Amino acid sequence: MSALYLHLVSVFAGGMVLGALFFAGLWLSVRRLNHVRRPELLMVSSYAARMSMVIGGLYLLSDGDWRTLTSALAGFILARMLLVRLLASHRQRPIVSVRGEG
Repeated sequence: MSALYLHLVSVFAGGMVLGALFFAGLWLSVRRLNHVRRPELLMVSSYAARMSMVIGGLYLLSDGDWRTLTSALAGFILARMLLVRLLASHRQRPIVSVRGEG
């Protein structure tokens, strides 16, 4: 395997870490909305922090090469897809009672 492919795989993993941090931060922010006095301030500050982290991280990971940027973005998107699937499967579903069962 050439050095470029190993580098692309490591950048892909870095993109996955960025995606996991971004969407986990979003999930935590949304869960806290009912518990804060100013939810709009929480969402704006959370968005600014998460976007700063992602833009800075992608800039550092890409190193000015479109191939590494594409690899990092693919990792970011895969992390989103995995987190959506994971959180959807752990979501609490309402208990439905069926009439006639005792």
